[in-house]
Amino acid sequence: MRLTMNVNKNNGCIIQYGFIDIFVCGQNEYGLDSGAVLELKVIPLEGLYRGKVGKWIENIDYRSLVEIDDELKTDSEENLLRRNYYYWSKQRKQYQLMNVQKCLDLGIEQINKYIKTVKKGSKGVYDERVKIEEGHSILGGYVLISRI
Repeated sequence: MRLTMNVNKNNGCIIQYGFIDIFVCGQNEYGLDSGAVLELKVIPLEGLYRGKVGKWIENIDYRSLVEIDDELKTDSEENLLRRNYYYWSKQRKQYQLMNVQKCLDLGIEQINKYIKTVKKGSKGVYDERVKIEEGHSILGGYVLISRI
């Protein structure tokens, strides 16, 4: 779903769009229309390994990846959220270090912006596949984080 996140008319008409990864709609158990915004975050296993050793390594051997994969399977949620990982930042054009908790927090922030925009109705949703109607509904969001 494409959203109109920001319109800047100072420098001409510059529109900033946002894109919801997955939008699910239906009715809840009480028959009230409801929707869920799903934000998908993927953290590569290689990035988690690099975060563990604290530096960028070009070629990681298979055995090291298996070891960290096994560690992840037994880690508590608290430990998983504290883990660091490296990723390539398109904006900064360099490798960045971040922890999983920060990734989750940014995902929640993004969902809240999307929900606020969807609540504007046709002023916020810029997608011909979506029908906007007056009424009451429930709208929530979830962040799904996975490793590859």
